Amino acid sequence: MDSALLLTLLLPVAVVSHVVNLPSKVLFKVGDRRELTCSILSCPETVKFVWTPLEDRPIFATVKPQDKESMLVFDSVMKNHENTILCKATCGKETKQAKTTIKVYSFPTNPVISGHDRLKLGEEATLTCEVSSIHPSEFLEVEWLYGDKVVYSDEGEPDRDAFSFSYTFTPSSEDDGKAITCRVSLNVDAAPHNVKVSGVTAVPLGSSLNLTCEAEGKPKPAFTWTALKPDGQSVEMGKHQVLFVQDVSLSDAGTYQCDVSNDLGSQMASVSVVVQAPPMETLIVASPQTTLKEGDSVSIFCKSTGVPVTHVVLSRRVNGVDAELKSSKGAETSHTIPSVKLADSGTFVCEAFNEYGSQRTTLNLTVEAHLLEVALQPDTEDVLEKGSNLVLSCQASGCPQPEFSWKNLANNPILRQIKTDGFQSQLIFDLVELEDEGTYLCEVTCGSIMKSKQTNLKVFSPPRNTTVDIFPSTDVQEGQNITICCRSVSFPPPAVVLSKLDSEKNVYSLDGVFLLINLTPNDTGLYQINVTNDLGYETETFTINVIEKRVNPPLGWNDFLSLAICLGVASALLGVVVYVWRARKKGSYDLTKCNPSTV
Repeated sequence: MDSALLLTLLLPVAVVSHVVNLPSKVLFKVGDRRELTCSILSCPETVKFVWTPLEDRPIFATVKPQDKESMLVFDSVMKNHENTILCKATCGKETKQAKTTIKVYSFPTNPVISGHDRLKLGEEATLTCEVSSIHPSEFLEVEWLYGDKVVYSDEGEPDRDAFSFSYTFTPSSEDDGKAITCRVSLNVDAAPHNVKVSGVTAVPLGSSLNLTCEAEGKPKPAFTWTALKPDGQSVEMGKHQVLFVQDVSLSDAGTYQCDVSNDLGSQMASVSVVVQAPPMETLIVASPQTTLKEGDSVSIFCKSTGVPVTHVVLSRRVNGVDAELKSSKGAETSHTIPSVKLADSGTFVCEAFNEYGSQRTTLNLTVEAHLLEVALQPDTEDVLEKGSNLVLSCQASGCPQPEFSWKNLANNPILRQIKTDGFQSQLIFDLVELEDEGTYLCEVTCGSIMKSKQTNLKVFSPPRNTTVDIFPSTDVQEGQNITICCRSVSFPPPAVVLSKLDSEKNVYSLDGVFLLINLTPNDTGLYQINVTNDLGYETETFTINVIEKRVNPPLGWNDFLSLAICLGVASALLGVVVYVWRARKKGSYDLTKCNPSTV
C-alpha cells in the first residue's frame, strides 16, 4: 500500500531593517533532526535573543546563539515538540519579536492488511487494515478500493495512536485475481516541497520549448515561471505549471526559474536552457583600421559571441583559396602584422565552428604607399658670417620609419655633426667656416620611395686670395695698351679701385678689369689695387714702366704687334664679362681669371 508522507519548507521572509526573521509555521516529522532560526540581519551589532514558549510546556531544544541569529536545534523531533514559541531580539535599545507555531506529524510505517488469506468463495469475509504511530490522528483518512473504485472510507479520531479499519464482503468467482487496496492518508498542511522541473532543456533554434514544474504541498501550491536575464533582470513568463515558448530564438537561452508557493511557504527550482544553433555573431575587426600605410602595424581579431563555439579559424584569401593564419579553441583568435607591405592588401576570413554548423565573415585590408613629403629649413639660400651657427633641419612626413642622408653637391665629405631622431634629421654647423660654402642635399628614403630637398650656403668673408695679372707686361712701349686683371674671393661682392700712388686719381671697376690705353712715359710709376667689401679689404701693388717711343721708326713688327694686342684685349674683355655673369649667378665673386695667352 502507498502512504502519503509530507515535508516542510520554511517560508522566507524579506530582509528589512530591524525586522525579526522567523517563519510563522513549521512542520516537523517525528524522528528528524530539525533547526529553527530567528535573526535580525540588518543590525550593525551583536543581537540578544530570548526564546519563550507560549504554551504550557518547555521548548525541549538546544539554543545555539550567534552574532545576528539564534538557532533552536531539535536533535530528534518528538510529539511534545509541538508548541507556539516567541522569539525576542534586541538590537541596541530596540526590541523586536515574532512567533512561530511548530506542528509535528508521524506516519512511520505502511498500513498492514490481514484476513485476505482466509477467503472462501460465497462466504462472507472481513479484511482488516491496521496503522499505528499516527500523529495527528484526527487528520487520518482511510479508503478501501476495489480496483480503482472506492468502496469504503473512514476517518481517524483525536488522541489515538493506532487504528484498525475493516471491510466486509462476500467473494465471488468474479473477484478472483482482483486487487483490493487499503489507502491511508495523513492530511497535514505543508509548504511546497519536492519541486522538480522536467522537459528538454537543449532545443534547436526555431523549435518549441516545453517545461513542466511539479511540486507537493498543501494547500495546493501556485506556480510562477520567471526568466533570468544575463544582465540580472527577471521577466515573468506565466503562472502555470507548464511553460511553453514557441519559435525559440537565441535570446530565449538562459535560466528559467519555477517558484512554487502556498500559505505555508515557497520553494523554487531552476534549469538552464540551451538553444542549439550554428555560430550567429561572428566578427572580424582590424585595429587600428582597415586602410593602412606601408610600415604600419595592424592586429586582426576574429571572434564569435552569439552562441557557444568550439573553435575559430583566421585565414587570408590567396588566389581564391583560404590560407590559414591562426586557429584557436574557443571563441576568438588574432593575428598581428608588425609592419605591413603593399602585398599584405587583400581579404581576410574569420570562420567559427560548433557541432551545429559554421559561420564566416570577411574583411578587406588595404595598404597604401606613403605620400612622402620632405621639408628643409631654412629652405632658401643661407648667407652667414664666418663663425656664426647654423642648423639645417630636414623633416619627413607620411612615412613611419624614414631614412635620412646628407650630401654636399661638390662631393666634399661632410664633417659636421648629424643628429637624427625619428622624423627629423639635423646637420649642425657650430662655427661656420669658409669651407662650409656649398649646396647641401637632404635625401629621405621610405621603402622604395626617395625624395630630397636642397639649400645653398654662402659665408660672408672679406676679400682674400687677391692676385693681379697684367697683360701683356708691366714694361710696355709708349702708345701701347695694358689690361690689368684683379682676381679675389669675397662675399658680398667687393669694390675694386686702381690708383697711381703719386696721383690722386682713382679708377673704379665692377669686375676687377682695368684697360689702360695709349700709355705715355708719364704713366710710369707705382700702382695699387684695393679690393674692399663690408667685412674688410686687401691690396696689391705693382709697377708699370712705359718706354718712350723712338721718332719715325721704320715700319716693323711692332705695328703688327699692336694690332694683335688690340685683338687680344677685346678677347680678354669678352671672357671677363662671361666670367662675372657666371659668378653672380653663383652668389659669390672670384674676380677676373685672365688668360695671358689671349692678350
